[in-house]
Amino acid sequence: MKNIFDHISQAVISGDLESVRQQVQTALDMKIDITDILNNGLLKAMRVIGDRFERNEIYVTELLISARGVHEGISVIRPFLLESGLDVPQKGRVVIGTVAGDLHDIGKNLLGLVLEARGFEVIDLGVDVSPTTFVEAVTRYQPDVLCLSALLTTTVKAVGDTINVLEGVKQSGHRFSIVVGGAALKEEIASALGADGYAPDASSGAQLIETIVRRDQELSSGRLFPVTFGIDQLETLQTSFKQIAGVDLIVLDEDGAAYVGGECFSSCSGKCSEYTALFGDRPSHESLANIDFNDAVAYRCRCGLMEMSYALNGENGSLGTLLCGHFLLEGDVGDPAQIPADIPVISEERCGALCRFLGVTGRKIVELIDNVAARRQLEGQQKTYMEFMKKQRKLEEDLKEAELSALQYQVNPHFMFNSLNTIARVALIEGDKLTEKLVSALARLMRYSLYQVKSAVTLEEEVKSVTDYLMIQETRFQGRLSHRIDIEPSIEMAKMPCMILQPLVENACQHGLEPTKRGGIISIQGWLENGNVFLEVSDNGVGMSEEQQKSIFKLEDIHSTKEGNVGGIGMNNVLSRLQFFFGSDCAWDINSALNKGTTLQLSFPLKR
Repeated sequence: MKNIFDHISQAVISGDLESVRQQVQTALDMKIDITDILNNGLLKAMRVIGDRFERNEIYVTELLISARGVHEGISVIRPFLLESGLDVPQKGRVVIGTVAGDLHDIGKNLLGLVLEARGFEVIDLGVDVSPTTFVEAVTRYQPDVLCLSALLTTTVKAVGDTINVLEGVKQSGHRFSIVVGGAALKEEIASALGADGYAPDASSGAQLIETIVRRDQELSSGRLFPVTFGIDQLETLQTSFKQIAGVDLIVLDEDGAAYVGGECFSSCSGKCSEYTALFGDRPSHESLANIDFNDAVAYRCRCGLMEMSYALNGENGSLGTLLCGHFLLEGDVGDPAQIPADIPVISEERCGALCRFLGVTGRKIVELIDNVAARRQLEGQQKTYMEFMKKQRKLEEDLKEAELSALQYQVNPHFMFNSLNTIARVALIEGDKLTEKLVSALARLMRYSLYQVKSAVTLEEEVKSVTDYLMIQETRFQGRLSHRIDIEPSIEMAKMPCMILQPLVENACQHGLEPTKRGGIISIQGWLENGNVFLEVSDNGVGMSEEQQKSIFKLEDIHSTKEGNVGGIGMNNVLSRLQFFFGSDCAWDINSALNKGTTLQLSFPLKR
């Protein structure tokens, strides 16, 4: 049996959807319990992949592929789950969304993936979400945590406005925590806005959410009662009440089950018909309106005997109920000799006193448990804060180490550049002009890619880098490759992310022209149209089929891209960085035909 679980987990981790379906079906055919398939196969794999992601051993694509493998396996067993009345167990429910005015979703989507890998149910509201939509989602889905994402500094106010609206929802009885994150926010800003937590990235966000949900579950009322009062203390409370009041007392949980004892009430139910015949036919739950209940309720049970109850409602919800009984009021039976010896008879005045005593006792119990809950919540917040401070100190230490390492690593590129320049000069002195040109171009490419990758560059700088790259490629292709570049002067100073054109040109060389014996030509064009910069990279190489064009940015084809069939990873990276830089104002298009070539077109707003 262990082998089949290992096969399922391995299929999920590798992202082999067909194998996931087959292995899960095999487990079903073996009559293995569906909860075991779920916990020991599918969810176990997601825990493994989630841990690997947090250790930076894998990337987002692998995480997403594994998540799809889990969903594929669940789709196979879901009909059996529904038949058995079970559902996929979740650690908690989280609603995520980017606030109004912000269209960025990379961080939000990544958080959703990590949370799903940790076993949470995630409801994604998307981007540009209004406060009203967040309120509707909280009311509808009843989440444990609500996550607000904001990348643009201009949307910090929207975060505060959303939190203010949600505070009103909290006051109406909905209990949830608000966690915020994104480049526009910091810990102190999040605290000032009223958020319950802040996370700088997806991994720390998932850890924080898991801590919050676990803390809230520990603070849930039903769990706090047995923590505050042990079984021995409850037995002592019930015995003492019996000795003082002369009637039985039991403590029920929020589901109506007794924490301890309760035999006295079950024995009453066993003599139901006997008591009904003795005391006459009385209406069930007949309350005594003339008694000062003091929040406790006195009424007749279905047998006609008297009961009293007090609902234990604390700040964290229902704690359970104090139930007192059974007894009769004086005058209920004409002949006292008919009353069983185990049924106390008390006056209406004493009944009122018992109600008041039950109410006082109940309120003290609630007060004590609420104090325990408040103390535990404070301890949890302190623990979370201490963990945050530890991480901050660790980050500061890592930063210092990184700064020292960076100073050390800078020696290597400088040494490489100086060495390449020396080789270029020697080649020039010796009259080998081609070698000098190639080495100089390689040195410029290295400097450009290493020092400009995190900053915005001009289109003119990007084109110069691509020109160096093409010169090296033309030498490697030995006459089979040529190029032409036609960029309008009006857009040469346009700002753009570094290394946008080079991956497209590299794809054209490697996947468009290199497979052909004849080689070909690469054309790069750029023009201005309606305030947008248009860039076009085309080749007359092998081209792509319609299926390849449709799937080039789909993660299902990640394996084929790694094998070199299409350049999906590079182009997906280009598009992601354009979206990060320009938001939703950028676009791309692809046009290709087999044996005719490929044209890729990008457009983005003109910024200088």
